[in-house]
Amino acid sequence: MKILEGWSPEQIAGRLKKENRKTIICHETIYDFIYDPENKDKKLWEYQENKSREKENPVGRFIKAVFQVE
Repeated sequence: MKILEGWSPEQIAGRLKKENRKTIICHETIYDFIYDPENKDKKLWEYQENKSREKENPVGRFIKAVFQVE
C-alpha cells in the first residue's frame, strides 16, 4: 500500500491518473479513507508527513541569525 510507503494522497491519485490516462480517484477521497472513523484502527494518518513541521517562518530564521548570541 503506497500510503504505508509514505506516498501522499496527491501522489497516489496522480500516479493512477498517469498510468490509466484518466482520473481514477481524487486525493480528497483518499484523505477521506485515511481519516474515516471505520479505519481508525489502521492509523493510516501516521504515515502522512506533517508538512507544517517542515515549514519554518523565513523571517523567524532571519531574526534568529541576526540576534544569535555566541
